[in-house]
Amino acid sequence: METSRFWKLRNLWWKLRGRALRVGYVPALLRPQSEDGTRWWTPWTRPWGPPPRDACVDVFVLESAAETRATDSVTRRSRPPIRVERTTSPPDLARLAAASSAPFVALVDAPVEVPEEWLERLVAALEAEPRAIAVTPLSRGIPGVAEPWDRARSAFSSFAEFAAQVAADSARVRPAACGVPSGVLLVRRAALGAPFADVASLARSFAERGGEVLLADDVAVERPGESESAGAAPPGRVLAGIAVRLRGVAARSEARAASARFEGKRVLFVLPVMDRGGGANVVFREARAMVEMGVDARVVNLRELESAFRRGYPEPDVPVAFVHPEEIPALGRDFDAVVATANTSVEWLVPLAKDAGPVLGYYVQDFEPYFYPSGSAGYQQALSSYTLIPRLVRFAKTEWNAREVGAHCGVPCAVVGASLDTSFFGPRQPRMPVPPLRIAAMIRPSSTRRQPELTLRVLEEVWRRHGRGVEITLFGETREVDGRPIRANFPHRHVGMLHAEGLARLFNEIHVFADFSSYQAMGLTALEAMACGAAAIVPKAGGASAFAVDGKNALLVDTVSPEPGVAALSRLVEEPSLAARLGDRALVDVAAFTPDAAALRILEALFPRA
Repeated sequence: METSRFWKLRNLWWKLRGRALRVGYVPALLRPQSEDGTRWWTPWTRPWGPPPRDACVDVFVLESAAETRATDSVTRRSRPPIRVERTTSPPDLARLAAASSAPFVALVDAPVEVPEEWLERLVAALEAEPRAIAVTPLSRGIPGVAEPWDRARSAFSSFAEFAAQVAADSARVRPAACGVPSGVLLVRRAALGAPFADVASLARSFAERGGEVLLADDVAVERPGESESAGAAPPGRVLAGIAVRLRGVAARSEARAASARFEGKRVLFVLPVMDRGGGANVVFREARAMVEMGVDARVVNLRELESAFRRGYPEPDVPVAFVHPEEIPALGRDFDAVVATANTSVEWLVPLAKDAGPVLGYYVQDFEPYFYPSGSAGYQQALSSYTLIPRLVRFAKTEWNAREVGAHCGVPCAVVGASLDTSFFGPRQPRMPVPPLRIAAMIRPSSTRRQPELTLRVLEEVWRRHGRGVEITLFGETREVDGRPIRANFPHRHVGMLHAEGLARLFNEIHVFADFSSYQAMGLTALEAMACGAAAIVPKAGGASAFAVDGKNALLVDTVSPEPGVAALSRLVEEPSLAARLGDRALVDVAAFTPDAAALRILEALFPRA
């Protein structure tokens, strides 16, 4: 067969495809500028998943004479130098594996459908963890996965589409498998020795001897009629996070299906920012979701901020251009909608309001008059921005924010819902033992509404009461507005400014995130902590109640004085099981807040007649 014309053409296809993916990242600055002369700094082209590998793997498939599905699927989706051999005898499966000379042996002992690059991804998982001796793919039989798997799978017309989306959305956590069903197992050849009856028993024997078997959460395989593994250990926090991601796969698929009517629209976000930040991250991730829906979404920033912006966003999610404010109207006329993202940028859209040009929007991420002293020039400018353009389409993250705009300005504001970047935030390790209860809080002296002094007073009192029962981590600014170092009169560590990757690591190491701001328009940092399985304490004032339910998945406190915050933290110190219950429930509840859902609502607000 391997000398046939078909096989040679097949191998040529794999070779060409591999070269294309190995090109990997192509600097977008080398691409031509647009016809109007604007140079767009576009995202680098990312290959889907890991690049193909020339891994030497022997694949042995156990099948009956009547059932050839596994061999057919494995053969179609494996490429040389991978060798595929089948047998109808369970003892022969163990004998063939023991006689292999390849460094990796893949065992398939049940009818399964495997996706493209299934072996490459399994090998990558094993090579990423040298201590592991085997890896199994994600399937419906993994403990705790059946219900979200069924929901996500039903959203796709084919297994290939479903598996591709699972791979694209995976965080590649690769936790220890708490139960291995029949199906597929990739093993280091050196670990094989004694005979085995099937894949599940082989995995159990590894575990009994102290060998680690991983779960490759970026490889989905389908086995008809598969049920959850019997007698498996209950899933922990990390596996619960993988189940949450499967729910997100379904939600994103539904949002993208509903967005078909917006395909081809062009949306420009005016985002004058210097550095990475929560608001800018939200805009980029939701704009990226629009791109995946077939919308041409882009960002325009100011030339004076270009250098700092490039350092903060070396690989932006969507194309970015840098212009002077007076150039924005001319650029915006080529789009179907132009959206301001801060009060200072609304006035740049005024020239576009003079004719029947693009839809003009304002992404209201906070009630910005509260940023300034009441009655000041900044307060008045921010307040007037909501009514500066009569046909402005306003939309906010939370009901609270929309109500503030309506109450102070008498104009409507749509609600698009909270969202977070699920590519970073999720459980990556088991919950840390207690005591001590590990607490994290952000300190930002430059923003008085974040109440840094009150936050430090709360933490100091909690440490005074509980001592070694708590471990406190601060992040954010390290100096006061006047340049003096932050003074915290209690034992702590201060890890400085953190971006998404650092925050995700921190939130996986703590039990509680505490936010004692005077209010939160939404509370993105708390939402991110909850997505990692941490319990969150958030202010009652503001919009955090959009996702935080007191006593169910978080604690909401009055932040006018320190006492309620001290009481809430002390309660969690004295009852750590409550912190665990809140975190476990939060992990599930935040699955609904995908960027795709928010992006869809933005498009519906901008183009209600589409």
